[in-house]
Amino acid sequence: MKTSIVLSLALIAGLAGLIAFPTSAVSQEPEISLFEGELVGVDAENESLTVENPDGIQMTFHYNEETLVQGVQTTVQGLSRMTGTRIRVIYTGEDNPLARRIVIFGEE
Repeated sequence: MKTSIVLSLALIAGLAGLIAFPTSAVSQEPEISLFEGELVGVDAENESLTVENPDGIQMTFHYNEETLVQGVQTTVQGLSRMTGTRIRVIYTGEDNPLARRIVIFGEE
């Protein structure tokens, strides 16, 4: 009987542990943000681009091979010839923002 009580308590403790600390980790999707403005420049060496919004606030975004470009130009490198063009950057990360998608509105 003593053994069955100990086993029951162990089983209850084990179940409580599973409830409190599930074994499958819940992955959080990174928060997606938007920034729209004029393209100031592209730094191909550092894989980054700088955009200035109408309020004069500049942000620098990093890009990688997974960054999608939509519009008249389809590569980030091609953007280097489009300084002054209005673009929208969809990005993740606050301290080191990564451009996930760049939408080009065209030369104005």
